[in-house]
Amino acid sequence: MIDRVKSPYPSTQDPRYTVELRRNAREYLSSPGHPVFEIVNRDWLARAVTAQAQVTQASRHGLERALDLALWLDMYKPALKLS
Repeated sequence: MIDRVKSPYPSTQDPRYTVELRRNAREYLSSPGHPVFEIVNRDWLARAVTAQAQVTQASRHGLERALDLALWLDMYKPALKLS
């Protein structure tokens, strides 16, 4: 038996992954008119990508979902009708 710390699947533990998440989010932040900001709070995203912000599991999932949504909006260009 090997004694090791279990890592949650399919979570990437490499710190470079978080660096890239933040970099990609900054690209969307440089486009303030992007439709993702009709759904995702732009101020939250800006705070999440600052160097001082600690990346918790919750904030990492938030970044992943925001980027997933932004990419989906870019690919399919749906008409959003939010009230």
